[in-house]
Amino acid sequence: MKLYNRIYKFPVYGAARAIGDTLAGTGLGIWLFIALVIIGLLKAIG
Repeated sequence: MKLYNRIYKFPVYGAARAIGDTLAGTGLGIWLFIALVIIGLLKAIG
């Protein structure tokens, strides 16, 4: 977790990116990544 926090300053984006990279081989991984990014942006906005 510390490594991802250093690479990605935003923990939510880092976690989403980590999961997205892990499941990159599957179609669900891509949609999960997009969903987590949208949720992260919504939480950041308000």
